[in-house]
Amino acid sequence: MTHIVIIIIALCNTMLLAWEETNPVSAALGGCSAALSLGSRSLFSNPAWLCNDAGFEAAASATNLFQMPSLNCGQASVQIPVWKISAGAGATFLSADTLYREGRFITGAAFGMGRIHAGISLSLCYRSFPGGYGTDYSAGGDAGALVRITDKLFLSAAMASREMVSPLYRGGICFVPDSGMRTVTEFEYQYGFPFLLKFGQEFTFFKTLIIRAGLRSEPLTFSFGIGLFFQGARIDLSSISHPDLGNTRSCGISYERQRPSD
Repeated sequence: MTHIVIIIIALCNTMLLAWEETNPVSAALGGCSAALSLGSRSLFSNPAWLCNDAGFEAAASATNLFQMPSLNCGQASVQIPVWKISAGAGATFLSADTLYREGRFITGAAFGMGRIHAGISLSLCYRSFPGGYGTDYSAGGDAGALVRITDKLFLSAAMASREMVSPLYRGGICFVPDSGMRTVTEFEYQYGFPFLLKFGQEFTFFKTLIIRAGLRSEPLTFSFGIGLFFQGARIDLSSISHPDLGNTRSCGISYERQRPSD
């Protein structure tokens, strides 16, 4: 019974956010996901960032939630430049052993006008309750905007509309003083839930090794991660420490190719 209760609590905390925050990059940066560039993974949190990374990228990741062998999720995504826009598609899954399974298929696009970028995505969700309890389908959508204040400072906001829950609003600032450092601060608000603040810091050494750390409020959690980059391919690892539910660990791989210059 205790095991089932813990899984239900974990689902309530992760059902909406598992898609955006359990990729290893965002997870290591305190869960920041809408205020910074995540490549093709931005499709799940703020599609406006797709246009900022105007090249090809494919990514996949898997996450074990709260050290529970039966509670896992993951995502895969791809981003392709098409004329003056950037399009993306992806899928996610969440599995709680034989209690609950969920999959989401999502597609979106972004376009830019000078220093302002905007994006939108649509998703179809499939839920299954094994044991003869039935299935369910529903739809949702995300929208986001990005303003490049300077070449080093970005301001962004996003809204996620999901079924059966109130809209989720995110916004924040990302500061990139040079190619070896990135700082991000983000807020998150959803009616009926605590107001969240998130902070993440990233350092890149020798254009190969990436070190990330972050924290978030409500409850106060700390995260850490590393990345290894070589010739367009990258491996990312992260760990989030929850004060009550334990550690959440993520791993992921990605490959990117920059868009040729006009």
